[in-house]
Amino acid sequence: MPLKVGLSIGHCYKDKGAKNEELGITEFVINSLIVEDLIICLNDSGISPIIPSTDLMEPGEDLRETTKLFREVGVDAAIELHLNSISVEDSSKIGGALFIYYKNSSGEENANGKKLAMEISSEYSKGITEIKTRGIYPMVIFGNKWFLTDQTDIPAVIVESGFISNINETKLFLNSFFRKRVANCISKGICNFFGVSSAGD
Repeated sequence: MPLKVGLSIGHCYKDKGAKNEELGITEFVINSLIVEDLIICLNDSGISPIIPSTDLMEPGEDLRETTKLFREVGVDAAIELHLNSISVEDSSKIGGALFIYYKNSSGEENANGKKLAMEISSEYSKGITEIKTRGIYPMVIFGNKWFLTDQTDIPAVIVESGFISNINETKLFLNSFFRKRVANCISKGICNFFGVSSAGD
């Protein structure tokens, strides 16, 4: 039976997330394009991607339905794609990719989620040299909860591929070849976690 990995696109049509005003592109659009490439990478590696259809849902409802689908299907891991954003005078000076795993305020962490974050971070740092890899972080640092990891025990990682507020990084994501490289690194990390061969090797 093939491995199944749930893929969640950060934000939705009605809540497009952060936006780079200068380039006129939203976080949701870039996340969606990366997921399209990630689907191909995982399929080529023999892993079945599971993607919820949340296009017309309200913000919040999409998270509940995503979690429900992942539970019903029985995914072996889950990845949610995002881009970071910060409002400062010169946002081009702040960038980088980070990989977030679940750890609650009591210090309990999902050990497999941490391992998955480490594998993806490692591949990202090797394959995407244009964006600094800032490493892995526990969710508790950010002082909030992630609905998916709060409601399931599966290894799950939020991939913040870069900063949409950083115009130099956002320009990279507008390049289709660059997005394919990003997707390939994420896929390799997933494959490493499961101990299977990656089609990108």
